[in-house]
Amino acid sequence: REANTQDFSVLLTTYELCLKDASYLKRWRWKVLVVDEAHRLKNQNSLLHKTLTEFTVGFRVLLTGTPIQNNLQELYSLLSFIQPSIFAAEDVDSFVNSYSNVQSQPALAADLQSILEPFLLRRIKSEVAVDLPKKMELVVYHGMSALQKKYYKAILVKDIEAFGNEQGSRNRLLNILMNLRKCVDHPYLFDGVEPEPFEMGEHLVEASGKLCLLDRLLAFLHKEGHRVLLFSQMTRMLDILQDYMEYRGYS
Repeated sequence: REANTQDFSVLLTTYELCLKDASYLKRWRWKVLVVDEAHRLKNQNSLLHKTLTEFTVGFRVLLTGTPIQNNLQELYSLLSFIQPSIFAAEDVDSFVNSYSNVQSQPALAADLQSILEPFLLRRIKSEVAVDLPKKMELVVYHGMSALQKKYYKAILVKDIEAFGNEQGSRNRLLNILMNLRKCVDHPYLFDGVEPEPFEMGEHLVEASGKLCLLDRLLAFLHKEGHRVLLFSQMTRMLDILQDYMEYRGYS
């Protein structure tokens, strides 16, 4: 059927559906294209960048929490998407070469800022959400359980020669560091550490100093009716946290 822009005012979609239905969506003449998480467009050779560029649009708006990219090529990719008539895709190398020393030359930095100014509208929390309290960051240090100390020491002793060898493999040292991070998070991240028959119990909490601290914090916050967001860089740690939440009866 023929597309009729009067059927709706706003279309909400995901990147994945947009790519899947691109041939149909390109038939429309859009007044505005708003792209959230604009860092997804930092590669002008990506399928998403190329596809959205082909849409017939009055003007484009990019939403992102990190507009100023450390990589000049990625920055140019965003600029070329916003205004392709000014920032042609084939001029990316010239742009990168022109501002390659921007961090050490104030004049170049000022020039680049003047280029960005017409296209960049920055809004900070204090300007648009005055009712929100100021961010408070509190770093709480915790000890390790006896089990964690045991495995922490074992990891260091096993590869101790790597620390005294100037020719030591960087990858080897990074692997040691990763294992130490896992140990500090929870020793059950290592295979064979959790005792059989793998039943829920206090051992899940007591095995990790970090989880012992979290257990006390969550008990207080839950009692006070607070809602809590928990983050972890390790998906397996999130699995352990899920088991812990179910064990404590937290929704």
